[in-house]
Order: sequence, then structure tokens, then C-alpha cells
Amino acid sequence: MKHSCLFVIFAILVALLSPVHAQDTAEILKAVILVRSTVPEDARTARYLGTMRQTNGVVIDSNGLILTIGYAIVEAETIEVIGSGGKVVSATFVGYDIDSGFGLIRANKPLEVTPMKLGNSSEIKVGDLLLLASYAGPGEVQGARVIARQEFVGSWEYLLEDAIFTSPPYADFGGAALVDRDGRLVGIGSLLTQVSVPGSGYVPCNMFVPIDRLKPILGDLLVRGRSSDPQKPWLGIQAEETHGRVSVIRVSSGGPGEQAGVKPGDLILAVNDKAISGLADFYRKVWALGEAGVDVHLSIRRGAQVREITVHSADRYEFLRVPPRTLMWTSHGTNEIGSLTMSSPGMESEGPPWSPIIIPMERGLPSGRWQRFSASPHSRSAFLLALQSIYSENFRILKGFFNRRSLTDLHISV
Repeated sequence: MKHSCLFVIFAILVALLSPVHAQDTAEILKAVILVRSTVPEDARTARYLGTMRQTNGVVIDSNGLILTIGYAIVEAETIEVIGSGGKVVSATFVGYDIDSGFGLIRANKPLEVTPMKLGNSSEIKVGDLLLLASYAGPGEVQGARVIARQEFVGSWEYLLEDAIFTSPPYADFGGAALVDRDGRLVGIGSLLTQVSVPGSGYVPCNMFVPIDRLKPILGDLLVRGRSSDPQKPWLGIQAEETHGRVSVIRVSSGGPGEQAGVKPGDLILAVNDKAISGLADFYRKVWALGEAGVDVHLSIRRGAQVREITVHSADRYEFLRVPPRTLMWTSHGTNEIGSLTMSSPGMESEGPPWSPIIIPMERGLPSGRWQRFSASPHSRSAFLLALQSIYSENFRILKGFFNRRSLTDLHISV
């Protein structure tokens, strides 16, 4: 009864906003599911994000691929999802993109829902009326207006260009779907914040990550679990801005900043002798120095003293408990047959770490049906995950990914 009432509310909203047929609204809503994860107590994010996490997610392909907000699943030990029928299904971590904040998981059993199609967030402008949808609760569906398209700067070394800000604020924002007039996904809910609106002062709102940030990296996330773009230097510093002044509020335990001697309360004055003017400028000056691993020279004020500290930056992924995966493609000497193999932690104890899958080839790309060799249950699950990533509605994107590399003895380590 509860979902029936919500479907009616959703239908009314969609009828007012868009050409989407009312009979399709129930299917659109079913694509929004609940995501639960458990994280080990010794995980680096456990202290700030907790060990029991819950958020929303959106099914985006027919093989159970789910897009959510990454902070809910990063370092997760177990993940489960709940669809519109209330059935609990286990899920597998697929990928996490630090730059955007997107996270991908895949349900291990069919969810029997119609995937939500991806829209174009570049077309969303200030003043547009959109729909916000989460899995359950009185505020499951809500209309909201875009009040700003601008950068969002996070204290955790995060800068998102052209974020989408909507108001009134939505309580169940984490992983929530931002849906356009055509019933397409244009953003994923990240947090509750406030922005300055001319004539109105600071307005409470939600920040959504634009869906266009996913499209260039989707193939990488499916195959590698992360973007193949060079990683930005990470300092392990959380900072805040007050009147253009940047001060350290926290340093990550064991991170580059702590190891270099940066402390909470330090006021950051310059990067490599270049004065900074705010948090966004601080990040941009650090990232302009090069890739992860570059030395970053900071001028800081501690009390009455100005100090020079050199931080040897790092790749943030190396500080997270993200399950490593290895994919290997080995040519069999012709353009027709090859082997895709996958290894992940624990496989060695349950079966051969490298068990091949034979995939027919056409013009150097996987196509047609495949034959799976006998393997242990753990290995079989890993292999099926790898194959689902290729034989999905995202195949064209993956095809572009593979076209940039030779498939002869391709070895990708994640």
C-alpha cells in the first residue's frame, strides 16, 4: 500500500514535469534501491563514516550494475541491496572514483527492475525543476529546483566542477537519484550543504554529482575498479576556509601530511612559494605540481612562527582497503580466440588463481558467446563478474577502452 501511494505521487509529479508516461513511472522508481554495507573497524574511513552504512543506489544496466555514492561502499567488507519487492540480495564492489565520488556495485542475483537510463547533466541549468527519488520513506519522491551550478569544495581534498545544487533540501540524499523531465538520471546525491544565492543569502540544499562525470570513466571502473587517469597528489589533510584563509582541521593517521609533520590548527600560507587564496586555490596549486608522489612544499603558520614543510604526496587509493583485482588477456596466436582471466584475494586457497575463459573474437574484440572452464565457486564468481562487465549494455564504452590498448597479452593490475 505504501509503495502504491508513492507511485501515485511520483506519477503526478512526472505528469506535471515531463512527457514521460504515467504508466512508466513505477518502473522508473523501482530502479532506485537501498544499499547497505559493513566496513571493518580498522578501515581508514571507519572512524569518520562508520562501519555500518546505508544509502541509495540506482540500477543502470540489465546485469545489476548499480551506481551510488562512493563513500557508502568504499572499503566495504560486505554489501547487500534491497529492491522494490523487499528482497535482500548480496552485491559485489565494482569500482570507486575518488575524483567524482561515484561508486559502482553489482547485484549478485537479478533484481528484476528496468534500469534507469542516463541523461545529460550538461543540459541542466539553474531554475530547472527536477525529481529526487530515494528507496523508501515519506520523502521518497520530491520535486526540487536547481538553484546553482558551480564548483563544490570539500574539506577532504575534493573539488567538483559544475556540481548541481537543488532546493528544498532532501533528507534521504545519499545516493538518491536526480531525474530529469524525460525520466533519465542526471545526478547522484552526495550531501546536505548550503550555497549563497543572490538576494536570498545562504540557502540549505543538496549537492548532486553530475552524471556526465561518469561517462568518460565508466569503462575504466568496470574493468579496473578505478579511473586510468593519472592520480592527483594526496596529502592526507582535511582543511577548511575562513575568509580566504585555509587552516588544517585534521590529518589522516599515517598519511603523508602527518608523516611530514603537518598538525591540526596549522594555517597554510603557500604551496611551493605561491600564496594561496582559499581552499579551491590550495587544491589546484597542489594538483598542478604533478601526479601522486610529487613533493609538495608548504609554507604554514603555527602560532607565531612560519615553517616550511615538504610533504611527499601519495596515491589515495593506496591508503584505502579497496579489494585488488587483476585482469589478464592472453592471445592464443590468432585473432579468433583468447583467454580472459581474473584473480582476486582468496582465490588461491579455493582453486587455481588463473583459470581461463575462452571468448570468441572478432577483429580483436570480445563478441558472441563464451565458454567457461571448470573452476572453484570463488573463481567462478569472479569470472562471471568480469564477463558481466563486458557483456553488458556498457559494451560500447568498454569497446572504446579496449581499442586504446593492444589485446595481445594485456595485463591490467588494479
